[in-house]
Amino acid sequence: MFDSFLEYYNDFSAIFIVLGSALEGENSLLLLSGVSYTLGHSYWYVVGLAVIGGILGESIGYTLGKYNKERIYSIPVLSHIVTEKRVKVMEHFYQNHGGKTLVIIRFIYGLRTAGAIMAGMSGMRTTKFYIYNIF
Repeated sequence: MFDSFLEYYNDFSAIFIVLGSALEGENSLLLLSGVSYTLGHSYWYVVGLAVIGGILGESIGYTLGKYNKERIYSIPVLSHIVTEKRVKVMEHFYQNHGGKTLVIIRFIYGLRTAGAIMAGMSGMRTTKFYIYNIF
């Protein structure tokens, strides 16, 4: 059974590593890196794909926040958390500390995804977001 999984994984390993790092799943990324090592993939191959997945994941969150701001207000579960007043405070915060915030929240589980969405909702410039997202 494990051999058939390894054969399947070998065919789609790049996709699994990128998805495992784009979603907030350090456990899946660790598992997939171990399997990649078993299959003989190089360390830099796995690291490169994980970086690409991380950048893609935050970019998707930023884009969702930027273009779906009004829809996020209307989600019943979030409507009492994401209020107009709080978004104004968040916009002011991201104007003053947006770059530092993106760098710091990258290392805080749970805030990584929300931070990118909030950056998009706050109107952070796209070029500034990508500069801090990539570097």
